[in-house]
Amino acid sequence: MADNQLISNSYLSNNPDIRPRAIEKTTAPAIVATLTQVIGIDIGGTGAESLVTSLNPLPVSGSLSLSGFTTLTEGEKNISAAATPEAIGSGAIKKIIITAKETNTGTIWVKSTVTNNSLGRPLLPLQAETLEISNLNLIFLKATVNADGVTFLAFS
Repeated sequence: MADNQLISNSYLSNNPDIRPRAIEKTTAPAIVATLTQVIGIDIGGTGAESLVTSLNPLPVSGSLSLSGFTTLTEGEKNISAAATPEAIGSGAIKKIIITAKETNTGTIWVKSTVTNNSLGRPLLPLQAETLEISNLNLIFLKATVNADGVTFLAFS
C-alpha cells in the first residue's frame, strides 16, 4: 500500500492482509458493549500490535509529501445552465478531488464528454470524486439545477 493511500472499507475488504476486528469496550457496568473496528499496526516490524487511543497515540514522524506533486490549486465551478455539460477548467494537472457544493439542490454529474446524458459519476451535496487525469479540460460537469456547482483541489 502506498504511503499516501487512504484506507476505506472497500480497500479493507479487498486486502485480506489487513485484519480488521471488533473488540468490546466495557467502561462501566451500565454500558454493555460498544463495537469498534480495530486495525492492528505493527510499528518497527516486531510483530507486536497495539490499540491506538488518545492515551496511546500513533507515533508520527517525518514530513508531509505530496508524492510527486509540486502544486496544489483550489477552485470552484458553478454550472450556469442545467443539463448543459461544461468543462471544469483548463490546465495541466495530475490528480483532482471534486466535491459537490453543500448548497447544491440537485445532482452534479462528472463526465468525460459534453454529451447530454446520464452517464458519468453522480455527486450529491458534499460527495466527492478523485480522478487522476492530465488536464482539467478533460472533465465535464452537468448539473440538474442551474447554478449548482463544485469545489476542487487540483494537484500538479
